[in-house]
Amino acid sequence: MNNNSESSAVTNDPVFVIGNIRSGTSLLMYLLNQHSRIALMYEASFFKVWTYSDNLFFRNSKRHRFEKWSQVFSRHGMSLSSSEKKLSLQNFMTSSYKEYAHIQNKDIYGEKSPSYADMLLRLYKEFPAARFIIIYRNPLNIISSIKSAGLQSSTFSSHFLIRQTLVLQQKLIQQTEKLKELKASIHELKMEDLTHNPEQELKSICRFLGISYEPDMVKLENADLSSLPEGTHHSTLRSRKINKNPPVKAAIDPKTTNMVLSCLRDWKSSYPGSKGVDYNIPDNIQSQRAGTHILNYLSWIYQNCHKKLVSLCWLFTPQPLISAYRKLKNHHHTPATKTGPRP
Repeated sequence: MNNNSESSAVTNDPVFVIGNIRSGTSLLMYLLNQHSRIALMYEASFFKVWTYSDNLFFRNSKRHRFEKWSQVFSRHGMSLSSSEKKLSLQNFMTSSYKEYAHIQNKDIYGEKSPSYADMLLRLYKEFPAARFIIIYRNPLNIISSIKSAGLQSSTFSSHFLIRQTLVLQQKLIQQTEKLKELKASIHELKMEDLTHNPEQELKSICRFLGISYEPDMVKLENADLSSLPEGTHHSTLRSRKINKNPPVKAAIDPKTTNMVLSCLRDWKSSYPGSKGVDYNIPDNIQSQRAGTHILNYLSWIYQNCHKKLVSLCWLFTPQPLISAYRKLKNHHHTPATKTGPRP
């Protein structure tokens, strides 16, 4: 616990598990969902997609809109029949979270989503009483994992993704520190600590949530992975084992390594109290150059614009074409094919 404000009791507000991509958010979510009272949705991304499209005119309901984007309701065994056209964003999200928790016969609800890593302050504005669980990972290991996943899935093969990921990591750290100043309810941990000693980390999270720890939380053998999208980049999680010492999956070239470590040095200087900067840096690493900083942010802006454009095109595409595309993709799946439910 990092802001000295542990929750002493379960409240009627969502729990959000947030971290950068390839940082252990999926592992943490499925471990938490092993608890008899916790039911978190997997990357519903309601807040992100709503931001992209809510001011536009759609003849279909909000549920059909999100189902069209990521099959979120079918992945979670939820109905599409509810009519929620007039609900606010906050009420729509809360209603969906509660419905999934009710299906699971549980009472602590929420979502895990890396897509919220740069939207913490906006999310807090909508849900000021929410509990935020922030998970970090050594940025070098994030980049290595991205490179490894990129060999199997075009989702992770973009030339801009590494630079974008570094910006997202900085924004995650920056906005988490700001939420602490706002006295938000926050718990932070590192993926390295979670994999090395899951029982200790999960006990700490349970204290934060005001519930009792359950021994089955450290076991993935019986975890319900039905909400997990297809994709070889989830192969480790599908093995249902916690690797205490995950190997470095892909080598990082010296230039990229130096760029990552330079960013980490700058973050240490700017946010010295953050758990997200608690990693070793060689003494000879200098701060990042202004040009590198600018290129990183331009990559992040480009990726955001690209995602918005793709999401809008996807939402306007007729459903029969989307269904045909997904069937074709599943039938002709190859390592170079983009995986998961997203376009």
